[in-house]
Amino acid sequence: MTVVSDASPLHYLVLIKAEHVLAQLFSEVVVPPAVLRELSHERAPERVRHWASDPPQWLRAECVIAHPTASLLHSRFRRFRSRSARRLSRRSSIFRIAA
Repeated sequence: MTVVSDASPLHYLVLIKAEHVLAQLFSEVVVPPAVLRELSHERAPERVRHWASDPPQWLRAECVIAHPTASLLHSRFRRFRSRSARRLSRRSSIFRIAA
């Protein structure tokens, strides 16, 4: 299975020396080129910069274009999350009043 990642998971997995887990879970990890630039930034930890300078074979940098279905799912998730947050906010208000 192929997965698309941003910089944070890679950054922290490299720091804790657990990046090999990704190769065990996925056949390929795709990142936008900007992710490799971020991991190579001068302010990134040396271990992360070194890793990004010679990424493993299972990591592929390419421009990622969102599939229309992914955009639809994302917008539905945002609406769901927004409704859930409003419900949670109302509940916490009720609990504050009742307490």
